[in-house]
Amino acid sequence: MSKKLQIGIFVELWKPHTSGVINSVTTLVREMQKRGYEVIVFTPYIPHYEDREGFKVIRLKSLLPFSIKGFRFSRFWLCQGLVDQVRDLNLDLIHIQGPYPTGILGVLLGKKLNIPVVMTYHTNVLLYLDIWMTSWKRMFLWFAKWITLQAIRYVSSGCKLIIAPSKFIKREIEGYGIESSKIEVLPTGIKVPNRLPNQFDARIALGLPIDKLILLYCGRVTKEKNLDMLIDAFEYVSNRRDDVILVIVGEGFYLSGLKRKVIEKGLKEKVYFVGVIPPDEVWKYYAAADIFVFPSISEVQGLVVQEAMSTGLPVVVVQEGGASEIVGNKIHGFVTSCDYLQFGASILELAKNPTFMQACGYNAIMAVSCVHPDIVYKKLEGIYSRVIGASVKSI
Repeated sequence: MSKKLQIGIFVELWKPHTSGVINSVTTLVREMQKRGYEVIVFTPYIPHYEDREGFKVIRLKSLLPFSIKGFRFSRFWLCQGLVDQVRDLNLDLIHIQGPYPTGILGVLLGKKLNIPVVMTYHTNVLLYLDIWMTSWKRMFLWFAKWITLQAIRYVSSGCKLIIAPSKFIKREIEGYGIESSKIEVLPTGIKVPNRLPNQFDARIALGLPIDKLILLYCGRVTKEKNLDMLIDAFEYVSNRRDDVILVIVGEGFYLSGLKRKVIEKGLKEKVYFVGVIPPDEVWKYYAAADIFVFPSISEVQGLVVQEAMSTGLPVVVVQEGGASEIVGNKIHGFVTSCDYLQFGASILELAKNPTFMQACGYNAIMAVSCVHPDIVYKKLEGIYSRVIGASVKSI
């Protein structure tokens, strides 16, 4: 039997947090395990949390940069104990998940131990800085962008290859001065459950009204997701149809602000905040919905958009970022400008024509067939094989 290849996944944000990146990395680990790889996740230590995954997780010494829900960075400087620990694991490849401290640590270990490194670039970090750094912090924006760009370039220089989940982020990375030949586009694989409930059963199970038009948003509730615009668009729709509700799945730092806006607009009875839902349970919400709405301007890929499309939901997205890359306007739904009136009008246009909605949903399923795990992770095996320099065979 061939030796199992040992892959080290270095990721900054991991459980108990929730995010699209965590879902993406979890899928990556499980799919590569199925293909005979030994996968080990390296991530910052979180106090009072015990990992209970079906794979090995090594928690790294961490720092608390912000006192927000226990978020931590790895201490990215090398210590002999960690070097010895990783050497003993005999890793064949290090796969980092972004140019953050844990990613820097992965690059340093790769250089020290002569282990090849690849990176998946999940997040448009420079755009996030524009959104996050408000008020007095903006006076430091130029410095934050400069130091972040240096980190991106340093980490990229230590990688044999960079995986971009979309063409959009590939262009962004090229704009940072990274050579195009070093970047390969590979989206995250989407695996739909074998069985989904029908819409009626899903609504009954979730306690949602059976006689309403349900708009669904899934994702973090944060500023960069552009949810203020979504609420404005929903108000526009709600003023023209009295049979519509909006379901918001997820939590985040902007949750209280968004709830306050909903109350101020008199929409409390029509907007359902359901909080964080386990990834396996989110599919019931897709099954229960009529239209998936996603106003984010910061997406690298828009994983939830592709998940929604894979269940046959028509979608309405904005044209900024990577979320709209796979969405054909008037084919799978609508791609709009970042304007609440156009976004709302697109929702109404879909909703008034059930035949059009059904056609968009069917087209959506066909469009995302290219991100089936069997296709995506076979390509990733090829990438690993090239980088490691040896043929990878199924075990």
